[in-house]
Amino acid sequence: MNRYYNTPKIKNEDSLYKNLLNNKKVNFIQQYETKNLSRIKNIIYSGNYQYIVHIVAAFESLQDISYKYYGSEHYGWLISYTNEIGCELNIKIDDVIKIYFPISNILQELG
Repeated sequence: MNRYYNTPKIKNEDSLYKNLLNNKKVNFIQQYETKNLSRIKNIIYSGNYQYIVHIVAAFESLQDISYKYYGSEHYGWLISYTNEIGCELNIKIDDVIKIYFPISNILQELG
């Protein structure tokens, strides 16, 4: 299951994309609706989840870490959000990252 599981698709015809759409000769872009992740901190801090600590190694990406702990590279976004990383470029060697479990329950609570 990835982050787009059960996420509706929307048609984006926003005028901000007008030049891009014209250049690509398309009328709209189909995108996934953005999930509201503001509840995630309440979910993970609810006491229902445990975490393990991971120390970032050289050349390690959030996708690498996601694969190591969750068996899929698709959950780097969750690691980023729960650790308030913001952008993968912000992680450095020896940074301490919390990996929350079980991921299936977290995703289910997010809807």
